[in-house]
Amino acid sequence: MTTASARNAGLRRLSVLTRWVAASAVGVTAIFSVMAARATAGKAVAPTATSNPSTSDKLQTPADSASTATAPTPSGGLSQDLGQSNAQPATLAPPVQAPVPSYQAPVVVSGSS
Repeated sequence: MTTASARNAGLRRLSVLTRWVAASAVGVTAIFSVMAARATAGKAVAPTATSNPSTSDKLQTPADSASTATAPTPSGGLSQDLGQSNAQPATLAPPVQAPVPSYQAPVVVSGSS
């Protein structure tokens, strides 16, 4: 066997090994992604029925949803006193003053100069 044919044979073996490693990496990645998807699968929640059928027939606009939204309590939505069952959630209030756009000169930094 000449040195050129030995070199070519070695490169072929290396090429085959590289293909197997790449294919194995893709397969292992797919397996891990399936395992992660099954471990963190979400649960479907059935929609709840409303008590007022006249309001459920119309579409809710963003303004309607903003007026009916409630802010979460600092304890993550749970009452501080677990025995307290009639706790009312806090409602959102509009801001006192609308945000005002302000101008600030852009800062540009490039390279090491």
